[in-house]
Amino acid sequence: PLKRRGRYILALAVVVAFTLLTGARAPALRACLMAGIYLGGRILGRPAHLGTSVAAAGLILLALNPLALWDISFQLSFVAAAGIATLTPTWSDWMRRKKLPGFIADGLAATVAAQLAIFPLLAFHFARVPLLAFALNLAVVPLVGVALAFGLPYLLLLSVTSAFGAPAVAKLLGTPLSLVLRLTRGLVEAAARLPVMTADLRQPAVWLVLLTLALFGAAWLLWQRGRRRWGPLVPIGLVIALWSWHLARDDAPESLRLTFFSVDSGDAVLVESPAGDRIVIDGGLDYAEPLAEYLRRRGITKIDALCLTHPDSDHCAGLVPVLLGVEVERVYRPPDYRLTAEYTAYLLAERISKAEVLLPARGARIPTRNEKLEITVLSDSDGPRPAGTEPNDASLVLLLRYGAFTTLLTGDLEAAGERELLENWRAGPVDLLKVAHHGSASGTTAEFLRAARPGHAVVFPDRGLLADEVRWRLSAAGCWLYDVRERGACVVQTDGRSFTLGRYDDALAPAVALAGGW
Repeated sequence: PLKRRGRYILALAVVVAFTLLTGARAPALRACLMAGIYLGGRILGRPAHLGTSVAAAGLILLALNPLALWDISFQLSFVAAAGIATLTPTWSDWMRRKKLPGFIADGLAATVAAQLAIFPLLAFHFARVPLLAFALNLAVVPLVGVALAFGLPYLLLLSVTSAFGAPAVAKLLGTPLSLVLRLTRGLVEAAARLPVMTADLRQPAVWLVLLTLALFGAAWLLWQRGRRRWGPLVPIGLVIALWSWHLARDDAPESLRLTFFSVDSGDAVLVESPAGDRIVIDGGLDYAEPLAEYLRRRGITKIDALCLTHPDSDHCAGLVPVLLGVEVERVYRPPDYRLTAEYTAYLLAERISKAEVLLPARGARIPTRNEKLEITVLSDSDGPRPAGTEPNDASLVLLLRYGAFTTLLTGDLEAAGERELLENWRAGPVDLLKVAHHGSASGTTAEFLRAARPGHAVVFPDRGLLADEVRWRLSAAGCWLYDVRERGACVVQTDGRSFTLGRYDDALAPAVALAGGW
């Protein structure tokens, strides 16, 4: 009937107006297209199906830009819409039969359907899923409806009254609109601070995400075909079993792995062994917190040892979220102190974590679970820095050995610190050198390179700090250099006999060598 068609036209006009008012951004345009196809069919008197409208909108947008398929927002929009279209009618009817009010049943069914559909994507892209978003939506969605009811007339009234020089009249609607928007924002911000609102999940593989979505689709098809008693339980059970396995499985690498993180400033290294050892060496300075974020996405909740080579901010700042976010068993660091905000925050986090703090002496071993893995302290880090010693030369120096593979981690040593190290360490060929002090010309001297004889090196250059002299010295020593700032995060893997060195994205760089020689 014409009366019903008029309501559809009005609804379409409201959707278009809302899209324009929000700046016609991509998510709003996608929603507008989906709603436009559905309402257009209703206006023309044609049978309309929400799922078909969602699919048609997706195909149109992909025809215009196929690369949109890889856009996170595109994926979330259409998977959520598909979940709402397929699950909401059934769940809403069931809730209504349980005597729930219609607006609660519809809102709860829609938000639960959307969250269930997109949870694999949220786990993949963010390693985090919402737990109580459906409860928040029950309060927020009606408030958004009220805001729209006031907002559109308010903007129209404001434009008209401003044209006649009396914009104050628009305050009749502007005041209640402001109250509703403030209440909505307050509810969202208060809920975001609750720790139970979200849960971290180990980031799944692509195949698990795709298989989960396919099993959801299979469960829905079995339900639609009348096999409602036991049919859908089989794919849903498989989903539960797969995700239980994913969250419970041992994530230790098959060989020793060293990850050198790309940070804005400083050093950040994670050592992992097949026996489950996880050892962090420095954390860098990067407001994106790449080390802590990596641990969260991997589902790593415990660190066996955390080593701070010295208290400069570009080494200690990134360790604060690690100490506060995961269980740290032991901390190894020199007693040197810096009166800086970053190091004070680090010490506070160290105290809160309740980790055992050790000041290791030269020759001390860091305990490991893997019998092949040995980490030896080569610096005097058990007492105050001697008078006249530069702070960088008091860095904690570590020698890592795994079978025939050796790595030397030198902190921020400069020339004097390298000379002292050579006096007390029987230097031999090392397979991998972490270049000291970010490649500054004050360290990595020719004398030191002749003694250590590194085959490969990794450097964390600060902005403009990697000196040409250091490049030349390494080249003259026959050492292949990996620049983290130029190439990105670096991964070294070794079985104790040979090793590979490559980018974090698994595109191996041309550096494959036998351990124990170069």
